Amino acid sequence: KKAKKSGGASAKKKSTTVLRRERARRLYDELGRRPEWTELRDGLVADKLADKGVSRPTIQRVRDVIERDEPALAALGTDNVR
Repeated sequence: KKAKKSGGASAKKKSTTVLRRERARRLYDELGRRPEWTELRDGLVADKLADKGVSRPTIQRVRDVIERDEPALAALGTDNVR
């Protein structure tokens, strides 16, 4: 018989990707506007969800998913952002 893998705490643990998106999404509410990419980066770094050297394209992918799911958030930025 093969031993079953336990679905303990690790099965319920959220992925870094999900945690990044959740933290980044909260920044929109905390700031009341569309965060700059550096603010997104700094928020993720502060929560140990990214290293300080995380790339701008990585942060942009996080933003893109959030704004795809909630298009009104993109409108919170300045006219020259999009």
